[in-house]
Amino acid sequence: MRKFFFNNKQFYAHDDEVIASALIRNGVYKFGSSIKFRRPRGIFCGCGYCFRCLVSADGAPYVRACITEVRENMNIVSRGGRELQDHLFRLVYKLIPNSASSIFLHKNIVSSHWFSVRFNEVLANLVNVADIMKFKEKENIKVQKFSVTSQVAIIGGGLSGLTTALELSEKGVQCVLIDQYKVGGILRRFYYSDEISSIYHYSTEKLAEYLKKKCEENGVVILENTAVFYVDHNSRIIYAGNNKGVWRIKYDKLVIATGRYELPRLIENNDLPGVVNGDGFLRIINDWKIKLGGEIIVIAPPDDPYSKYKYELILRALDENNLDYKVLNIHDLVGIKPGRDKVKGVYYREKDEKVYRDCELVVSIGKTIVSYEVPRLLGFELTDDNILSHKNGVLDKDIFIVGNLLSRGYINDIEETNKVIGEIMRILR
Repeated sequence: MRKFFFNNKQFYAHDDEVIASALIRNGVYKFGSSIKFRRPRGIFCGCGYCFRCLVSADGAPYVRACITEVRENMNIVSRGGRELQDHLFRLVYKLIPNSASSIFLHKNIVSSHWFSVRFNEVLANLVNVADIMKFKEKENIKVQKFSVTSQVAIIGGGLSGLTTALELSEKGVQCVLIDQYKVGGILRRFYYSDEISSIYHYSTEKLAEYLKKKCEENGVVILENTAVFYVDHNSRIIYAGNNKGVWRIKYDKLVIATGRYELPRLIENNDLPGVVNGDGFLRIINDWKIKLGGEIIVIAPPDDPYSKYKYELILRALDENNLDYKVLNIHDLVGIKPGRDKVKGVYYREKDEKVYRDCELVVSIGKTIVSYEVPRLLGFELTDDNILSHKNGVLDKDIFIVGNLLSRGYINDIEETNKVIGEIMRILR
């Protein structure tokens, strides 16, 4: 067990447990407040995408509680402002020489939420200062820098990213695999999938560990909990950061395997602690293995195949954990009632009457879309069908896509990914 402090209160976490899991296990759902309206914030996606769970940890602001492990005696403080926003840009010039113009900063950092928060988080985590406000006075900040050179760099360490790294490394190709969380992606959230298990004869969680171990045995450099914040494809360089420092990754071929993410539903009070999306719930139950006490309200998913598949996995997890739950159609939901620090319950229609029900969590399953941010940052546009234009997974002669970006499916993209791996090997020869 590890001792840590949250807003000056002492708690304990399991070894290797992330901040969000440790707080929820200790009954804490409110992690901070929103910047503009000061609304309470907590975990939502559990995957590092939504940034609702930002906290300060040991002096580093913009730390995502859902993917950051608790350290012994870690001091965690609620977030509610942007003290460093005006002071981080000066570091760009130190980290990315001759490439960060004011136009680049405004277009790709200020105007892009996805890029901006990751960029701020990366840089802020590199600054080890106890007093955040003294950052303004700190002119000569020393940042630990690391360099890696590989034939193929893979952004995204889910099932497709892992299998791509494994297949290429078994053929003698040097690879580096980068993921903002632990490698495994949906394998760690879904825990068990009939489709995957029929192929590999593993639970999905064990499969993730097996694939990671095989990759490491083959010499793959795996950078977990690492955020990519700049890709200079002309120079074939990726800049990424984690709590160790900045990584300069030199590559010859780039593979994008960033998978999918889940959009929030347009429901009032959907942003409050105690409301999670499908990924967030699966993370709580399957990955973090937290025992929930009260009733769970599940809002039925939108009409798309992936969301329905996730919905089936959620119902299975609820049944296997003997949890009380009620499924509501979104048209029957009247509203979500806020409590002091988290959601208190829901109002819904039943036989033309308005009914109230207390609950522990509201699971609001949103539409799942393909993560196109990295291809867009590289200048690739989507077609009218909202897909990337590619030929057998090739965006250009040195950039490839695999997995969800390639097939628009959910888990049945292994065959298509193998075709792309074959094309990469052909080009490398």
